[in-house]
Amino acid sequence: MTSEKTASQFRQSLEPSRNRPPAVRRSALALKPDHANAYSSLGNALYEIGDFDGAIVKYRMAVALQPDEEVYLVNLGEALDGKGDHSGALAEYRKALTLNTDKAARHFILGRLLADQGDDHGATAEYRKGLALKPDNADGHYSLAQALLHSGRKQEAAQEFQEAKRLWPGLKLPLN
Repeated sequence: MTSEKTASQFRQSLEPSRNRPPAVRRSALALKPDHANAYSSLGNALYEIGDFDGAIVKYRMAVALQPDEEVYLVNLGEALDGKGDHSGALAEYRKALTLNTDKAARHFILGRLLADQGDDHGATAEYRKGLALKPDNADGHYSLAQALLHSGRKQEAAQEFQEAKRLWPGLKLPLN
């Protein structure tokens, strides 16, 4: 096989595709077993079919090869969350945020994980960080309102619910 053909097959096996089965993505690892993106791509395929354990193994391999790649940490966090390991998911999201703190979505996800664990104070802090970066996010305001409501801060919650409603007029509010 020519090196040009090998390179082409490798690139194709890494291309995102919901229809590309894990076996095709494994071919990328056969071609370049030390390539972090190949492990991540296979992890994505396994995640897509609900094999969280397999995805976690592949994402951990990608992280081991490239520990400063935010996407691999986030993918690992998603797979851990999918498996129900919320504390593990939190740890990976926190690592990802140390690499790139200006991603509002990361703060919203971390806030959701903290809220799921009953940490309304931590969730509130993360939602506020996300909203500082993306103040027009209706879901962020709604999630912040829920965390505030759970922590007994009804007046602040009402304000956040109203802001969510302003940004998303069709939203049904729990408070009226």
